[in-house]
Amino acid sequence: MGGNSKPIGAAITLVLDTAGNAFKVLLTLVLTFYLLLNGNNLWEGFFSLLPAPIGVPIQRSLRQNFQNYYIGQVTLASLNGTLITLAFLALKVPFGLLFGLGIAVMGIIPFAGALTVTVITILVALQNFWLGLKVLIIVLAIDQSMNNLVAPRILGELTGLSPALILISLLVGLQVAGPLGLIIAVPLASSFKFLLDELRNPSPEQEQLVESSAL
Repeated sequence: MGGNSKPIGAAITLVLDTAGNAFKVLLTLVLTFYLLLNGNNLWEGFFSLLPAPIGVPIQRSLRQNFQNYYIGQVTLASLNGTLITLAFLALKVPFGLLFGLGIAVMGIIPFAGALTVTVITILVALQNFWLGLKVLIIVLAIDQSMNNLVAPRILGELTGLSPALILISLLVGLQVAGPLGLIIAVPLASSFKFLLDELRNPSPEQEQLVESSAL
């Protein structure tokens, strides 16, 4: 009796963990679309409370950094999804086109793409172990190539952050704010870097804002 309870307990734990991760991904999707649709109103309401020399550059920086970051995420997710879809079609993976599209869509959210790949690999392996192993190897090869060769250049140019700072920002954001932290961590870090640069070397526009507010 006791021997049977361990596998059952492990299965329940696996189901609960999977459900929890799926809920986090869903919540992240909802928050992402909400910010995309209503982000401007939220920012404008908040920054209207701040003095112009502070609020204007911060608001402009945040808007630009959010836009740049998600342009980078969409670009990377599209490239990654396209390569994986072609690999799935070449390997004749069942529902390869659908799986590739799912990976591309979920890849917009940090870490969600990896979770999707894991689930798909398990599903394929349950039907055909060797095909699942091939899928895992191909996906890991594509993912590592993207993360080490393509992503640092694209995200680095768009956000002004190094790959290490991007990863640290995501981990801190996840720890502090959960799914919402994954959405806002990198743009906030990029804006914080911008503010530090402005404090050290104010731009002519910033100096003009300070002078006009003083008058």
